[in-house]
Parts: sequence; C-alpha cells; structure tokens
Amino acid sequence: MLRSILLASLTLGLVACGGPSSEPTDTASDATVTPGAAFEVTGAFVRPPQNGRPNTAAYFTITSHIDSDASIVGVSTDGSETAELHTHAMSDGMMRMRQVQSVDLPAGGSMDFQPLGHHVMMFRVSDETVEGSSVTITLDIFHDDETEQVTFEAPVQLQN
Repeated sequence: MLRSILLASLTLGLVACGGPSSEPTDTASDATVTPGAAFEVTGAFVRPPQNGRPNTAAYFTITSHIDSDASIVGVSTDGSETAELHTHAMSDGMMRMRQVQSVDLPAGGSMDFQPLGHHVMMFRVSDETVEGSSVTITLDIFHDDETEQVTFEAPVQLQN
C-alpha cells in the first residue's frame, strides 16, 4: 500500500535532492528518483504573472525522508530576480501576507506550500516566466548541522 502511494506521488511531481539528478526529465510532471533522497518535492507549479504584474508565487509539497527535523531557510529561482519564503496570517482581523525567515519541516513529515498558506514569492519575474515554461527552484534546507540544496523544476501554469 505504501509503495502504491509513493508511486502515485512520484507520478504527480518531482523528486528533488541536492546536486544533479541521475536522469533528465522532460516535464515537471515526470519524476526523477534519486536513491536515498532526503527530501521529495511533488505537485510543484508557478502561477503565471497576471495583468503585467512583476511578481508571482510558487507552490508545491515537500516531504522529508529523514529522522530529524529540518528547516527551509532560503530559496532562489531562475525565473525571478529574488525569491522569498512567505506565509499568510491573520493580523488585526485581516489575512495578510508576510515574509518568514524559515519554514519548519518535521522529521518524516510534509509541508504544503499553497495559496493562502506558505508559498515562495517571486519578485521581478523574467520575461520568460510565462505559461508553458518552467522555473528551476532551489530550496536551502538546514538539518543535522548542515545546509542541503534541493533543486526542482516547476511548470508555469494557472493551477496544478
């Protein structure tokens, strides 16, 4: 049963780990499995910028396959000048977006980056960040006294 769930998850997204993957992928929906990967990213996508706005957001689910807690402490993309970790929170009776310095990822757990929750905010997106293209996203994940980079592709599309 667990194997079936894992295989289904892999067909929906990417497996990412620090360093290059062992197999090339044609699209972000193809999964590249790296044996012993500490982290797995699935369901990744970037919303196309709307109405000429220079900013957009990226969404995905990240799963930890390690026995210790971790924290996502940084992010970068090739589709924008800068990228930041953001969340939405209630403040003075209103839902507001704000930057966060890190996002906790529990040992063996998952974290959803989704609208009105945690997400990657992309600022001053490139002209190539359009529907049908893809963006390379790199997360800096701190665990066990070291920082690992997890890189994955996210298609630019209206929704996943």
